[in-house]
Amino acid sequence: GWNTEYAIGRSSMWWGPGFHGTVLMTDNAFPLDALRINNIWPFRLPWIFKNIGRWTGTFFVSRMNKDFNPSHAWISGWKLDYTPAGFLKFGLGHILMFGGKGVNMLGASHFVGTESLFFSAGGGGDEPENHIMSWDAQLFLRRIDRFLPIATGVKLYTEWGAEDESKSIPVDLASITGAYFTDVFKMPGFDVKAEIAKFNKIFYTHFRYLSGYTHKSIFIGHHAGGDSEDMALTGIFNFPDEYKFSATFSHMRRGLTQAFIETTNQIRLEFSLTNALNMYNIKDVEVTLFYELDDITNFENTGSTTNNHIIGAEVTRRF
Repeated sequence: GWNTEYAIGRSSMWWGPGFHGTVLMTDNAFPLDALRINNIWPFRLPWIFKNIGRWTGTFFVSRMNKDFNPSHAWISGWKLDYTPAGFLKFGLGHILMFGGKGVNMLGASHFVGTESLFFSAGGGGDEPENHIMSWDAQLFLRRIDRFLPIATGVKLYTEWGAEDESKSIPVDLASITGAYFTDVFKMPGFDVKAEIAKFNKIFYTHFRYLSGYTHKSIFIGHHAGGDSEDMALTGIFNFPDEYKFSATFSHMRRGLTQAFIETTNQIRLEFSLTNALNMYNIKDVEVTLFYELDDITNFENTGSTTNNHIIGAEVTRRF
């Protein structure tokens, strides 16, 4: 009756419209052990505000492990999405890292208050917490083939990330821009996705939380990390009988301000089959087979070169 879900456990969260990565939360790092609260379906505000659109929100709090520097720091975040119309959607998210051994005492404001909602007034070297925020917008256009014969529909989106580098004033340091075209050139079932991401060298870093925005040394946000840029292009073939094949090419550059820029060219092929075990009377099972090739130059910003070949399978059962 309250349209609210409470969850305690280990799970990945993906915040934002990007398909190759987002600013705040992705499934790149090991999942956090967290307490999470979110609404189950979109809701409307009461009274005279009920016709201004639909809202969705989520909140979580978790604690880092002892290997994080400083050890056992806390991380909390919220994400709010607003859909004023069927073709438009906006999002706002905030991450707060606080506490930890030898940093500062915990207070109620870290969980519910101005410190958990906005940037604090400290900024720079006086900042006792690490704040990261993002804004995103999505525009959905249907039947664009009536005036632009390249696809039947398109989703255009962008996301911007900010750090608290100037006291309470956020500084834009990250951006993701992309597009998702459906039925390209009026070929039924053929979709194309393209995305570009750029991150400043100080993004995901902090003078006090020396491990940065990571969990078990892996970026919680975009896999490229700070001081980087990433471009991805995906072609998706949706066949009848619930078959799907996709091919993705991505070009990533890390350490843009360093002498040796790490460059990764990646090719990933995926083949998926929904309800793959129907013949055995087992439904709602999806099987995905994939192959990935990583061609890396200046690995870890040194002069070395390496290649990775990854073959894998995933089985998903929906209950």
